[in-house]
Amino acid sequence: MTGPFVVDTNVVVAGLLTSEPAAPTARLLDAMLAGRLPFVLSLELLAEYRQVLLRPRIATRHVLASAEVDEILIDLAANGRIVEPAPLARTTFPRGDAHLESLLAVTPDALLVTGDERTRAAAGARAVTPAAAWQRVSAERL
Repeated sequence: MTGPFVVDTNVVVAGLLTSEPAAPTARLLDAMLAGRLPFVLSLELLAEYRQVLLRPRIATRHVLASAEVDEILIDLAANGRIVEPAPLARTTFPRGDAHLESLLAVTPDALLVTGDERTRAAAGARAVTPAAAWQRVSAERL
């Protein structure tokens, strides 16, 4: 079975905003919310999900109230494995993404799912696109 994923904020936001239910980001988010996708997160990452989802430009696109966003985050927290990594002394990830690197450091079998090319490049073989992550997940179900 595929090890757990660390799901970058851009994937969660894209999954919520897309009008295409078959989009890999939507499928990954749905699987996270349904408890069908193994993933790890931290309180810091949950807070980032919330902060970004409540940005005015994003909030006007998904039209969810902050209480509805909080319900989604509660479901994510309930279905994921929360870990609290220590900050790293040095990071190779782009500014603002060091917490993702910390999560990977304490979860050696995890893969990072991100749509950000720079973050994916920094993570190297431990990072995949949302499409590649969904391919791995769906291939295991066959």
